[in-house]
Amino acid sequence: MVRPLSNRSKLTNAKLKFIIPTCWLAGLLWNTPLLVAVTYREDLETCGEKWPDKLSPIAYSLGWAVVAGVIPISIMSYLYSRVVHKLWFDRTPAVKSTSAVSTVSKIMYLFIFPAFRSCVSLVLIR
Repeated sequence: MVRPLSNRSKLTNAKLKFIIPTCWLAGLLWNTPLLVAVTYREDLETCGEKWPDKLSPIAYSLGWAVVAGVIPISIMSYLYSRVVHKLWFDRTPAVKSTSAVSTVSKIMYLFIFPAFRSCVSLVLIR
């Protein structure tokens, strides 16, 4: 983000040949419990989840909250903070803060972080 032309961040074909199958395998492994738990319920005439115990759906939902919520928002927050720090506090002549970046940063701080905090607190309360 901050140094887009560095060699370390380039995606080569060799890296992609590793990343793409790894993502597919991780997605398949992550969804295996749900694939096993979903069955056809004749009483409702629809598909529904049937977990072996009461703790499994809670653990699975909490895992999803972490994997799909906490981790991505943490990564985005870290990367945005690096960009904001580079734009606002780094005094090199090539980097200047614009009002658009300032506005986006303030919107993120005012709306996205409180929403994230409320989602996490709702998950933890359950």
